[in-house]
Amino acid sequence: MSKIENGKNGLVCAYCSKEKTEVIFVIGASSKPDWTMVCGTGKITCPDCYNIAIKEGADKIDNAIKINNERMK
Repeated sequence: MSKIENGKNGLVCAYCSKEKTEVIFVIGASSKPDWTMVCGTGKITCPDCYNIAIKEGADKIDNAIKINNERMK
């Protein structure tokens, strides 16, 4: 198989490098996260690294808000 390119022929987790060679899009609800692009990071995460990725994204968003609020003073 050729090199995995995110969104073209599979997904690669930015945190653990796990590969998912099948890309599907499903509309609906799930009780657990699937492969996700995390807001604030722009990185793809697998379900195993989801909590790490969400924390990184939240921290980056919180920091951006803090910087913006300080500029507005």
